[in-house]
Formats: sequence, C-alpha cells, structure tokens
Amino acid sequence: MIAKLSSKHRRRQEARPQDHTVTGVFLTPLRSPLRTILCFLVVFASCAALYFSTPAKYSARMDLVVVAVTGPSQVASDRDISIDSAVQILYSDAVVGETARELNYPGRSTGLLDELSISPLINSRILRLFVANEDPHQALAAVSLLTENFLAEREARLVTLAQTRRSELQRSIDSLAQQVSDLDLTEISSADRREFLSELSNERTQLQFAIAAIDTLPPEPGFISRQATLPTTANRPSAPIYIGSSFGLAIILSFVIAPSRRVFAGFSWPTKTEQKSQQIRIQGSSNV
Repeated sequence: MIAKLSSKHRRRQEARPQDHTVTGVFLTPLRSPLRTILCFLVVFASCAALYFSTPAKYSARMDLVVVAVTGPSQVASDRDISIDSAVQILYSDAVVGETARELNYPGRSTGLLDELSISPLINSRILRLFVANEDPHQALAAVSLLTENFLAEREARLVTLAQTRRSELQRSIDSLAQQVSDLDLTEISSADRREFLSELSNERTQLQFAIAAIDTLPPEPGFISRQATLPTTANRPSAPIYIGSSFGLAIILSFVIAPSRRVFAGFSWPTKTEQKSQQIRIQGSSNV
C-alpha cells in the first residue's frame, strides 16, 4: 500500500513541472472559469460605478494664435514668442493665480490648474486652452479671463523688456558723449580726430534710431484670441481609458485568484486514499 501511494505521489511530482511552463502560466485563469468570470464582473462593475459617479463637465475652448514674426530689429525679436514660453506664462501665478482669485474659483489656483489643459496644434502656431467645469458659464468665464490675463502679462513683460533695452541704449549714447568730451583733452592730429568723431557720430545715430523705434512701436502681446463660445454638451473622462484599465486589472486578478489552493501551496493536496494511509500509519506508530 505504501509503495503504491509513493508511486502516485512520484507521478504527480513528475507531472507538476508542466504547470510552470509558459503555456501553463497563460492558462492559469482557465483552471477556474467561474473565479475568472467573477473577477471580470467585479472589476468592470467597480470601474463602471466609478465612471458614472464622476460628474460630467462642460469644456470651454479658447484659441490663441501667434501673429508676431521675428524680424531683424530688436523690437520685432522681442515681440516674437514661442509656444513653450507661452505655456510657461500661462502656468505662472500672474495668469492662473490671478484668474482664480478674480473669479473666486473653487479650489483657487490648484482647482483651476486641475481643470485647465493646454493643447498646442502640431505644425501650427495655434495654442488651445480648455477649462472643464460642471457649470458651463464658469468654464467660459475662466477660459476668457485666463486669455485676457495672459495677453496682459505677455504685454507687461515685453514693456519691461523694451524699457530695459532702451536704458541700455541710452547708457551707450552717454558713453559716446563722454568719449567725445575726452577727445577734446587728447592731443591727436586733426585727421585722426575727424575720423574718430565720424565713427562716434555714426554709432550714436544708430543708437538713437533704435531708441526711436522702441518709443514709436509699443510692444504688443504677439497673440490674438478667438472668441470662445458657451459649451452646451457635458462629457465625462474618456471611456476607453476606464475600459482598458478594467480589462488589465481583471486579468491580473484572474491570475491571482483563479488558481486553486494547490497552486498557491506549491504541492497537490492529499487524496482520500492518502489521508486514510496517513491515519493508518499514525495509529500504527501510536500502538508501538
């Protein structure tokens, strides 16, 4: 009897490695179809409840179009702006924070940042702003004021940059004037003096033209905005994301929960015949 049981146990040990092959691993959920189906039902039901409990929001859109073109002059270069720098300005406290404070937005700047998305169009100079909110009027007001604050902040930065540039040019002109004064105290030939004064005069004229350009061409934001419209349709987050996440989570749980206890334990549970044999051996040892 003992030899027979040992032979059965040895055959099980020889057959067990097949369960650990690649095919065996992928077929693990099929060992208990009911548990696998239950995993999928529970996960999909939970994700569906989470999806429908998420409030639908209205999304207001505003388009910002770059109209500035880089030119040879400093003023034209300052007006030009890249999409990356525009995004940095939009996320600054001077724009997002000021907008949230003016509107008394729920959650203040953090709440507005959570509901704000910026999407630049590929191969274009168009920047799209989206603000999602349960109230369509709140979403429209937020995206409109956000655009106004962005244009104002962009223009303010350009004005500061222009004033800084003008101050640098004026200092250069003052330096040239000082060189002319110092030239009167220097003993040089008349020909060299005339040549040097001519060079200083030409340089001063160029600097004065640059200052005149800054004074006559005030900085502009470099962007124009398109009028936003009141959203009429509320949407929830993308359903395929929830479906894909649910499917992946259900597969993982089916690999964990579907296998029988013998897979977790790493060995086969004894049959009734083996249990009786063990009881006989225990009784025999106790009698001895």
